[in-house]
Amino acid sequence: MAEQLTPIQSLANNTMTTLVALANAIVNTMATTMVTANGSANGALTNGNGYVSGIFGSSILVTGFLRGGNVATSANLLIGSNTFVNASSMTVGNSSSNTVLDAISVTSRVGAFTNATFSYLPQSNVSFANCTISEADLVTTGTSAVNIDSWSITQFRTAEYLVQVVDNVANNYQTAKILVTHDGVTPLWDEYSVLTTNTNIATFSAVANTTTLSLQVTPSSTNTTIRSVRTTLKA
Repeated sequence: MAEQLTPIQSLANNTMTTLVALANAIVNTMATTMVTANGSANGALTNGNGYVSGIFGSSILVTGFLRGGNVATSANLLIGSNTFVNASSMTVGNSSSNTVLDAISVTSRVGAFTNATFSYLPQSNVSFANCTISEADLVTTGTSAVNIDSWSITQFRTAEYLVQVVDNVANNYQTAKILVTHDGVTPLWDEYSVLTTNTNIATFSAVANTTTLSLQVTPSSTNTTIRSVRTTLKA
């Protein structure tokens, strides 16, 4: 990076004002613009400040801190690519502070996530090679059968649900596990490990058409909250 300064060709043609102005320009350049680089192959410390208005390119970028915004104010860091490629890991945050990862999806072609915590994935899937994990919430306003969750029968063969049912009027509670599978046409399901604080407040069933299998609930109360976590295996 270079700052263009007007050189003094001869003292005879320049006044003291010119010399003072040039000295001030040099001081300002060294303090705010000039970067003193070195040729160390090991990346020895480089001193100075610099700002690029435009495109900055580098084959390897080594930094202690990377942020969006400007010198005085932090802002969102915009990444103009949909891929992070690293031989070992990608880290967001650190061991002592939480960091919000706000994105549509995180994809790892190879490798592993160690000690990773996702605080909130709204109505979303976490997908692995041969299965997905998702959640669904439903508040009923009647006692007719309604769909809790649906998935593609061409893509998935088997699902397991952990369901929680709350009667918001009588404060009754029910939890259970449900296994669902199909043969391409007919759904099969089994509800087991049913726990209730009083009596059953919901019944479950599975229905399917040529493309989709749905888990349905029939609540006994008109004001019921059903929450479920589903693990689905590929066909």
